[in-house]
Amino acid sequence: MPDFAKIFTTKDYGQILVMLDQGDDCEPEVQFKFMPPPGTPFGLATVSVKFNDSEIGAEEAQAAFDLIAEDEARGAVAHAYNSLKRLAAG
Repeated sequence: MPDFAKIFTTKDYGQILVMLDQGDDCEPEVQFKFMPPPGTPFGLATVSVKFNDSEIGAEEAQAAFDLIAEDEARGAVAHAYNSLKRLAAG
């Protein structure tokens, strides 16, 4: 059975959990979950990349998940975290 989750421990963002999952409408997605650093106004954050709800979408999601290494996970989290910081700053 193929993996459905990967976890990376990073210096800047702590643990990053990457999961191959389904969204609320059952479409395939790759989720990045991370806990922003203490002292920030954020809780556990999830960023998702959604794919078409089809056999091809499921295959694309699996292929994307398979390619994710620590650098990609860290890049996705960095982008999301920086966006959250800008929103919180108003």
